[in-house]
Amino acid sequence: VLKTSATRLPANKGPACTLVFMDPPYGKGLGEQALLSAGDNGWLAAGALIVWEENSAQFPPDGFELHDQRRYGDTWVTIVERL
Repeated sequence: VLKTSATRLPANKGPACTLVFMDPPYGKGLGEQALLSAGDNGWLAAGALIVWEENSAQFPPDGFELHDQRRYGDTWVTIVERL
């Protein structure tokens, strides 16, 4: 367990994750920042799937591919893959 912001992750010293669930505070852009931090610091394996919950449609940054996106009331669930 790490006590740190997901937007400023340290370098990963263990195996990379293949499945990640993100539910950042809505509307602050923290999901994209966390995704980039995890990717840049070795936390995400190639092909890792990320399930990202937000209050609006989200689009993956470079290095990630959109797989699916669904709306449930006022919640959007976006699934992206690490390339």
